[in-house]
Amino acid sequence: MSLSILRLVGEGKVSLQDPVRQLIPEIGFENRWEATDPVRVVDLLEHTTGWDDMHLAEYAKDAKGMTLREGLDYYQRSRVSRWRPGTRMAYCNSGPAVAAYIVEKLTGQRFEDYVTQNLFLPIGMKTATYFERPSPQLTTLYHDDGTTPFPYWNILVRPPAPSTPAPGIWRPTYSST
Repeated sequence: MSLSILRLVGEGKVSLQDPVRQLIPEIGFENRWEATDPVRVVDLLEHTTGWDDMHLAEYAKDAKGMTLREGLDYYQRSRVSRWRPGTRMAYCNSGPAVAAYIVEKLTGQRFEDYVTQNLFLPIGMKTATYFERPSPQLTTLYHDDGTTPFPYWNILVRPPAPSTPAPGIWRPTYSST
């Protein structure tokens, strides 16, 4: 996600210092310091928005088929700045998702399609995806009985980042074929 934003910075389409509310006023969040210390694009990338990490309501919803915008609109209560943005770091999964929505708005493409066309394919990652794709090469998480698989669970505000998350929630899918 960060590379997508930095690519758009390089193209002059956005600045890391741009206030998020000016770019995407339709996405809800609270910041009582907005007049003097707005949440900026850089805060989304550095986890310095002051927002909580996603709340249980955001993890407990299986978001299969939801757009990124629908996921961001579903539950906004975790996006409240607890301190002046840019002053402290606290990990937050919804910040990168908000940044991904900025990519969608500026490019007119779904974030995952933008990443595929502009980052994955140019470096030969032909099978990389943010979405579940059945494959015998994927690992399956099982219940304690060792035979009952956990169902795949879609994180509400995908894509936080292409990394390995906690078991049973969103994960990127890579294939060596």
